[in-house]
Amino acid sequence: MHQILNVNQQSMFQPFQDLESKTLLYNYLQDPNCWWKAHGTFSASVIMSVVFGRRAGIGDANMEASLRVSAEFEQALEPGRAVVDVFPFLMRISWFKGLQPWRWYGDDLYRRTLG
Repeated sequence: MHQILNVNQQSMFQPFQDLESKTLLYNYLQDPNCWWKAHGTFSASVIMSVVFGRRAGIGDANMEASLRVSAEFEQALEPGRAVVDVFPFLMRISWFKGLQPWRWYGDDLYRRTLG
């Protein structure tokens, strides 16, 4: 995503970034104590506008769900979190797929991102 939004592509995405930067400043002024939420909404809304063609605002249900799933997914990226990190050959055992808790977790996260 960062490559898409880099300086070489700036002219294409500048309207999205310009609109969201104005909204960001407005949100800072409306509730300065929730600056972190406004900041997260800025980046999420730029990405949602570019990828999905719709904006996101503070309290947007889709964005909130996406941020929750992202936070959970970050924890799953910790090395050694799943037994498959230690024993990667377990991924190649086809009959073992029903006994892969890391797969259940990942599939659940995927389903929740679909909305």
